[in-house]
Amino acid sequence: MMGSGMLPGPRDLIRHWAQADAERPAVVTVAGTLGYAELADRVAAVAARLRGLGVGPGVRVGLAFPNSLDYLIWLFGLFEAGGVAVPLDPRMGAPELATAAATASLRFIAATALPVTLPWPPMPAVSAVAGGLWQCRGDGRGSPSETTGNVLVQQFTSGSGGRPKHIQRTEAQIREDYRHFSAGLGLDGGTRFLAPSPFYHAYGALGMYATLAVGGAIFPLPRFIPAELMAAAKRFQPTLTMVTPTMIDMLGKCFLPPQDRGVFASLRHCICSTGHLSQAAHDAFRGRFDVPVHEQYGSTETLSATVNLGDDFDEGCVGRPYPGVEVAIFDSQGAMSAPLVVGSVGIRSSSVCVGYAEADHALATVDGYVLPGDKGFLDETGRLHILGRDDVYNVGGYKVDRSEVELAIRRAFPVTYVAVLPFERAGQPALCAVVEASSQQVTPESVMAACRAQLLAYKVPARVVVKSSLPREANGKVRVGDLASVVLGKE
Repeated sequence: MMGSGMLPGPRDLIRHWAQADAERPAVVTVAGTLGYAELADRVAAVAARLRGLGVGPGVRVGLAFPNSLDYLIWLFGLFEAGGVAVPLDPRMGAPELATAAATASLRFIAATALPVTLPWPPMPAVSAVAGGLWQCRGDGRGSPSETTGNVLVQQFTSGSGGRPKHIQRTEAQIREDYRHFSAGLGLDGGTRFLAPSPFYHAYGALGMYATLAVGGAIFPLPRFIPAELMAAAKRFQPTLTMVTPTMIDMLGKCFLPPQDRGVFASLRHCICSTGHLSQAAHDAFRGRFDVPVHEQYGSTETLSATVNLGDDFDEGCVGRPYPGVEVAIFDSQGAMSAPLVVGSVGIRSSSVCVGYAEADHALATVDGYVLPGDKGFLDETGRLHILGRDDVYNVGGYKVDRSEVELAIRRAFPVTYVAVLPFERAGQPALCAVVEASSQQVTPESVMAACRAQLLAYKVPARVVVKSSLPREANGKVRVGDLASVVLGKE
């Protein structure tokens, strides 16, 4: 096994293993298995085409694919050409793609398909890979305020601390992330990664990079459906998977033939992140499959930070730092807090980002620690416990900032008050928008339609309550504590 400190850099992952062990399996799909040498040939073909189109150091190209072999070929082809990858949610509609292309100054977008309403000309196809390439209006270089240098990936944040922002990630930062992740989990060339979490998200990308770094094999899943995940597990016999709390919950409740209870028996690590995992969801999954779930903590700004590798699940506990990562808790004055004292979580490591691409957004830091915005505490044994945020909700494994949804509604209608609140629908987390408006044009249906036109599907409220007046205090402020009863229809 190659030592974790000697892992190849992200631009060299495919080429390294193609030279070291050409026939070693790299990607497994329902269509068959692709070795590192053949994968490297396809990557080289894409790289050559991109270079011919002027893609080189610092040039940004958007990638809008579900998890797939094609995504990997385009991604590493872009890396080999020297470009900067901007991963995009393939579910984006035309308005969101146009905004992303403009704000990131994309020269091209590679995708399975794009909405026909976008005025971008398609480029000639590349025979080595599926998907097309469209030329955008940007020059691919970004604004003068941005630092290009050896930037490898420009990632959109989830918007947890406000509207989504751009984070520029260098080769060194990404390499350190998969280095300490691989070291912490003890990954080696026998790693088989079953990948339902999207590669366009930093969490899903981590498993992809780490597996390729140690010469392992990936089974990419374009979408999460419990039956498809279990069918892939039976065929692929994975040693690693990275899931979300919603996935764990669904696997604990879905139909399961008695003969499939051992479907995940080959797993050494079932990592869960991107949100709060309840005791009930964990226990249902573990009781069914007899596989422990290891919670990980991190953010787009910090990447992976801690993991709980113990077998005893403790709700809210996300374990100890990965090798080379430091965790501390800070009070409102920026002073470091003692164990068991709740405060702002701070992360310091070589993989944290140095800031946002936008000059008008400053990264929250204290003494070199990045503050992602979560509240928590350290116990006496050094384990981190996360208590969440006040205004960010987790829906299906995705973080939704309530202010973004509220702003979308305010933009569309003359409302006097709007609040987005969490509730449970069929046992799953969802959002409800409570709107105060006098106009008859403001209806639950029109609010949902406006949200769909501006937001990704998972950010659209599952329920909308419209009232001509809401309960208020004598000073005119809405009685926020009474809104829960409005959501539940008990007002």
